[in-house]
Amino acid sequence: MASVSHNSPPHPVLNQCLLTSTTRPPILPHPFARPQLHTLAPTQEQAEAQVPPVVVTVAQRPHVGNVGSVGPLNTFHATAPIPPTVLSPKVPTANHGSHLPTSRFVSDSTAYMAAANSTASSCTDALSAELEIILSNPTLREELFPIVTPLRWKRWATHLKEAGVLKEFADVPVGIRDGFRLGYNEPLYSSYMPPNHLSATNNPVPIRAYIAKEIAAGRYSTGFDPKDLETRFHYRTSPIGVVDQDSKYRIVSDFSYPRNHSSQNSINSKIDVSWFKTDYATFSECYLYVANAPPGSQAAVYDVDAAYRCMPIAPEDQIYVCLHFDGSIHLDHNACFGSGSSHAMLGRCANGICAIYRFNGIQDVIKWVDDFIFFRYPTNQEAPWSYSYTTSLIDSIAADLGWPWAPKKRFPFASSFTYLGMTWDLDNKKVFFAQKKKDRYLRKIANWDLGSPVTKKEVESMIGTLNHCSMVLVAARTHLPSLYEFARRFNSKSLNPFTTHKVTPKVANDINWWRTQLSADFCGMVLRPPPPPLNLQICMDASTSWGIGFWMEGKWIAWRSIPGWKTDGRCDAASRFLPLEFPVQTNTDGAF
Repeated sequence: MASVSHNSPPHPVLNQCLLTSTTRPPILPHPFARPQLHTLAPTQEQAEAQVPPVVVTVAQRPHVGNVGSVGPLNTFHATAPIPPTVLSPKVPTANHGSHLPTSRFVSDSTAYMAAANSTASSCTDALSAELEIILSNPTLREELFPIVTPLRWKRWATHLKEAGVLKEFADVPVGIRDGFRLGYNEPLYSSYMPPNHLSATNNPVPIRAYIAKEIAAGRYSTGFDPKDLETRFHYRTSPIGVVDQDSKYRIVSDFSYPRNHSSQNSINSKIDVSWFKTDYATFSECYLYVANAPPGSQAAVYDVDAAYRCMPIAPEDQIYVCLHFDGSIHLDHNACFGSGSSHAMLGRCANGICAIYRFNGIQDVIKWVDDFIFFRYPTNQEAPWSYSYTTSLIDSIAADLGWPWAPKKRFPFASSFTYLGMTWDLDNKKVFFAQKKKDRYLRKIANWDLGSPVTKKEVESMIGTLNHCSMVLVAARTHLPSLYEFARRFNSKSLNPFTTHKVTPKVANDINWWRTQLSADFCGMVLRPPPPPLNLQICMDASTSWGIGFWMEGKWIAWRSIPGWKTDGRCDAASRFLPLEFPVQTNTDGAF
């Protein structure tokens, strides 16, 4: 950690801080929606939108924790408003003064109340007096910790209300306007500035270019001298690194650093991810959309431009996500890839805009992080096909909300599309890997020959890649266990990342099978709608000493085990799965 002194900073914004005391109401300790940080007059934007402050309708609210805490609250009840006091801070409202309903991220449980009260302390435990002044002064707060986002919170509130989902997504317009909470609740009693990773030190050019781009976009502050900044408030940085992805550099902040440290916790280790959940459309869901789509169906592909960087961080949490490079500290005003809560900030907005799109006539839309697939189905029975909307509907709603689609990653409606790294064919009901993907995977396994040394990281990466491939290559699942068995050779207690083991014959044989599959002209599967469910009475069991028995609708069949069957790697677990496979195969063959 860098040493700091207490000299008066030359920065003009910091010098505006007045050494006077101030009082703030406690912060609502849940991830996103929360009251304003001060009890000042409405901002000019709020005044123009006619959004008067109103009070939270709660039965009881305790005084909880430090700024940045995310401990659960008491249950929110639909009671009459209570007068604003120190324990009932004002909350933002939607347009025309209507209440923004309580976010679903607020806990509905009172079980944590005792723990929350026992750990409560004043805000000054975590923040210096001068930081309190900055956060309580709109001008200073906007100078140092601005809310930077292209998203238009008033339009989000209006659209969500029209769609009838404002109560479900109340935290979204509030978070866009006031910043989303990070979910990190550790007080800062001193500044923490660990060194950057070696990949950053060895690649300064792309990092400087990235910092300059972010400063120009307003998402990074200009550089502060670490010692000067320390005289006003404590801050924390995380090591940055550079990932080379096919000659494209990705700058990442390592919020999981330090690891296994006895006295210093990482940012992510103290973020309760159970508070930050979101949902994505899986392979199975996309499979069903394509398999059940009628003839003439089409899909359009959209990608959010700098998705995480559109999510503003709450001013009081920006001290935890600073950046240190070339001797300067940059305050980061927006979420970035790597934080345990960033995905939920984006996910909440993404779920909200999906609800808005469906209300406005979009028939189906699915997403994976920042990738969106919009479906449309023909309104007539035969070609030439007619449709009820075009991409102009998608674009117009996004423009009104300030939702930035990436122009270069936008593909208009067509009968095929790419999702999860796979090509989906709506007309021919197929999903497969394009040649570019196959070549990439073949390069990855090129050096996996018998006896080749590989690290634990390489094994885990290979398992992840081939697991992904196995979604479209069902037979591939029998060629993965050897890799899992091989991964167990690495001692879990060993922290040496350079430890290697040689590829075994089993692994080499399975890798050769993968090479054959990935070299084929067609590497994929045909999509068929699932059959209707059958209401059948079925019983089955297995005995390691006798064999397997199966009974269905008054008929039965049994298989006697052969002596010595528990050899060649077979174990009791195999006998537990065979009762499922044998009867299905038997019924398929017409034995029943």
